[in-house]
Amino acid sequence: MGLLGEGVSAVAGELEIVVQLTNRGLHACALSGYPVVTFLNASRVLGFSYQHTPPGPFNITTAPPHRVSLRPGASAYVEMAKEACMSSGTRATVLQLRMPGTKGTLTLSLLAAEPGQWWGYCEAIGNQRVGDQIDTTPAEPSVRKLFSSVNL
Repeated sequence: MGLLGEGVSAVAGELEIVVQLTNRGLHACALSGYPVVTFLNASRVLGFSYQHTPPGPFNITTAPPHRVSLRPGASAYVEMAKEACMSSGTRATVLQLRMPGTKGTLTLSLLAAEPGQWWGYCEAIGNQRVGDQIDTTPAEPSVRKLFSSVNL
């Protein structure tokens, strides 16, 4: 399991992370649902709010969760997207991810991100939610499916 991609997408100011989840066991397994995600700076949990049905500006699927069967060696994918902070914000250095019904948590370092691609947490200003909200996709059997219900 690991970080497949990270960066700024075609939509100006959108940051995205795609995580590849690979069955390294000897038997088939299945994933279903949305990842439980936590972003941290050192050991401090950043106060992002999470949304699973993104009506927002992001180019990610709005498909509902479904069961993704994985034979040994097969992978599924999840994506997180957010608007970039317009100020410096607090940089996320660690991503923790757990899928419903699974044991254990995947912990990934975000320290290698290039400047301008940092996942910063920006406090909400009034009802402006720029920089403090993350949209997530359910597990999908391919990267393409992360974007399949979006008009690109």
